[in-house]
Amino acid sequence: MRVLVVSNDYPPAPGGIQRYVGDLLRHVPWDVHVAAPFHPEACSDPRVSRYDRALTPTRRAATWIAGRAREHRCDMVLYAALPLALLGPSVAEQTGMPYALFLHGAEITVPAAVPGLRRRYASTLGGAAARFAVSRYTKRRVEERFHVPVVWAGAGVDIDVFLPGPVEHEGFVVGCVGRFVRRKGHADVLRAVSSLRAQGLPARSMMVGWGPREKRLRRIARRSRVPTEFMVGISRAALADAYRRMDVFAMPARSRWAGLEVEGLGLVYLEAAASGLPVIAGRSGGAPETVDDGRTGFVVADEPQLMSALRTLQEDPDLAARMGSAGRARVAELFTWPAVVARVDAQLPKAPDA
Repeated sequence: MRVLVVSNDYPPAPGGIQRYVGDLLRHVPWDVHVAAPFHPEACSDPRVSRYDRALTPTRRAATWIAGRAREHRCDMVLYAALPLALLGPSVAEQTGMPYALFLHGAEITVPAAVPGLRRRYASTLGGAAARFAVSRYTKRRVEERFHVPVVWAGAGVDIDVFLPGPVEHEGFVVGCVGRFVRRKGHADVLRAVSSLRAQGLPARSMMVGWGPREKRLRRIARRSRVPTEFMVGISRAALADAYRRMDVFAMPARSRWAGLEVEGLGLVYLEAAASGLPVIAGRSGGAPETVDDGRTGFVVADEPQLMSALRTLQEDPDLAARMGSAGRARVAELFTWPAVVARVDAQLPKAPDA
């Protein structure tokens, strides 16, 4: 089956959705061509067509995507996320090809609250041959708001890339990986590490990511005198190594704007667990699905709970090790790309000769 995958979020651009799409496509059995925006660091690849700007739901973009679908004689079009999937009905009308889409979480909540956008989303979702959610939270929210069936696809991690390894480092290292935005909770982690140090504990922090709050986070680290390593825009291999230099992973993501801004799932939680780390997740959206609370880590709702979880793990290395081992085993059982691909492939309409 030939599939055109349309995504604004595609490597080498950084981000969780970008990694999700790139990893998914490495495991699918289809003949795939990708339609994505221009990126200055992208290598030439005959399997990828690059648009001259960010793809948006416009007539021009729809015509370009339809052209790529016909050029590569695709059987269907798969959109990596909304709102780009709003192009689905137009491209389907031009090509006669069915379309499907992935749903992550944050891109659903705000439009669902705006009447005009809600109608467009409802039409797009209703016309899709299949709808896939990366978390059970997102599946539930979409089904409740738009009354269409959604398949839970889940997420996967390459456990041969993200794996534990003995790396020498000093102190108790608390790591956080993710875009530097308020919702992710990086500042909460820095404040918690500062409190641990005030109690005489040799805690350090590692901030891995990119984004608009980088300068602010660096200021917080300096003012609180928390020894912090910032790693910005690093490679996949460097990210895997960074996890191995942590003692615990904490991203206390929170929901904002009365639940309109949420964490859809959080691939980084699964990567950290695969790396053998105890994981502290925030109580936002689908994030709690990545942790077996009390067995592979902790789910926290506020800074006092974050502090308590970190102190527990720092004071009980054996518990931290058990949680890390249990987390990796859980990822290997529930969050593999072959399992994700099987769930997706089973729901896609097959070409006549497939």
